[in-house]
Amino acid sequence: MIGQGEVTVTLGMMSLLGSEDEVAAVVGHEFGHHVAGHIGKRRARSFAAGTVAGTLLGAVVPFGGIAGWALGQGAAQIGSSATQLAFSKDEEREADYLSVYLVARAGYDLDRAGLVWVRLTRGGPNETAGWLDSHPAGPERLAAWRNTIDEVRASTDLVPRRPGR
Repeated sequence: MIGQGEVTVTLGMMSLLGSEDEVAAVVGHEFGHHVAGHIGKRRARSFAAGTVAGTLLGAVVPFGGIAGWALGQGAAQIGSSATQLAFSKDEEREADYLSVYLVARAGYDLDRAGLVWVRLTRGGPNETAGWLDSHPAGPERLAAWRNTIDEVRASTDLVPRRPGR
């Protein structure tokens, strides 16, 4: 997702996908970020964390000038990046959840679309996500996708039901 309601799918990603249904899952996932308002939330968190980190460092650095400014900018960047990592897995899960509904509403095959998570799993069925990973592990994503398929199939209007989503 790149903001302004736009999504870019790279040629590298396209070469990994095995069907239109899988492409729909990836595009649906990215639009799920838009639907959930993740772009604005990330920008706000990033700005706040960067400002706090820069301010704290500025308060303890005994010198100013360019060196102080450069250290403050570095701290701001680190604070901003850390905040994005700390919250991104939940946003990725929410985007996956919304994607199932978007893919269903667009008329794609949900079972075939969900194979994208098998295809993108690097470490096999026992893969787990580390603390610094920005996305949940493939097996977790596939299990959540399948659970949401059951929810979608039980739905009469294809509207997500989970509170806060």
